[in-house]
Amino acid sequence: MKILLVTSEYGEQGGGLSFACTQFNGILSESLGHDVILLSSCEEIIKTAQGGYNASLKSKISNEYRLKNDTLKLKTQELDLIIAFGGSFNGYYASRLANRLHLPLYLMLRGTDINMAKWDSQESFYLKEAGTKAIKIICLSSEMVENVLDLLPSMSHKCHIIPNIIKPIYGETHFPNLPHKVILGCSAAHINEKKGIANLLNAIKAFKDMTELDITLHIIGSIDSDLLNEYKLICNELSIDNNVVFYGY
Repeated sequence: MKILLVTSEYGEQGGGLSFACTQFNGILSESLGHDVILLSSCEEIIKTAQGGYNASLKSKISNEYRLKNDTLKLKTQELDLIIAFGGSFNGYYASRLANRLHLPLYLMLRGTDINMAKWDSQESFYLKEAGTKAIKIICLSSEMVENVLDLLPSMSHKCHIIPNIIKPIYGETHFPNLPHKVILGCSAAHINEKKGIANLLNAIKAFKDMTELDITLHIIGSIDSDLLNEYKLICNELSIDNNVVFYGY
């Protein structure tokens, strides 16, 4: 099959979405032998000045030009299928392309695409439009399917669950009976609040309030500077500055 893979992020050095999309492309093209064309849903291909009474005009012009350009470019590719890797605006953009090219659409959702969408009217709109156009909606869990059906109750026949692959690592774990120090670690290519870091910091505080045992949390991964400052402020407020170490990536 000749497949158009639409994504907002790509590459092994990016965040979770970027890395997962890169792996998925490898499965489609190398393992399954499909002919895959990658397309960015957010690449700026026309220069537009920012300003004026309409703050969103720049992005609207850019999106309209990209849609027309991509439609014209892809009409000659003899595509069989469009896959939107990720929902939100990416899924919506892929649905507009699928509509113009008269092609079937698979919508592959990530957790945040749907689990948080119901709290944002624009995200809900994107999901409804993309979900209505898609012939299959791929989710990672039954919870995601439930959230899809909250917004699109008639789409249960489209929903399929394909969980993330987890390769088990077997080994022996030994816990000392009387530890003198507890060392915890967590890591991700990109640390953000979807990882629940603020709750983890509060858990360190709760542990300190319960015991005299020394505890240190090591957090490894790139963090946006404003969020890092927020985490450090929380550490200061909880008096756990000396119990948390941020390493970056």
